[in-house]
Amino acid sequence: MIDIPTRKDQIYEVAERLFSARGYHATTMRDIARELAIEGGSLYSHISGKQELLYAIVLRGSEQFLQSARDTIAATGSPARDRSLPRVAPPGARTPGHHSRPPR
Repeated sequence: MIDIPTRKDQIYEVAERLFSARGYHATTMRDIARELAIEGGSLYSHISGKQELLYAIVLRGSEQFLQSARDTIAATGSPARDRSLPRVAPPGARTPGHHSRPPR
């Protein structure tokens, strides 16, 4: 059975490509609609806005990364602390959830 992408899937794919090529802020909803050959307002019958697109794209990328990590651990039988996975960030690096005030 062939998996036919939905309009929403197509919107996510185009948005991901444009965000990557132009940047999130430089990409407009009109740009996305133009690539899909639809009216700009038609996008809103499928999504709530540009933030939803970014969230879904980042979430999908995160899920793919986590699945890859799980597959590597399953294949090697070793957790990341045994260096079976490459280090993503150097020790002591701040994570996206870490918030602090800039130095004065």
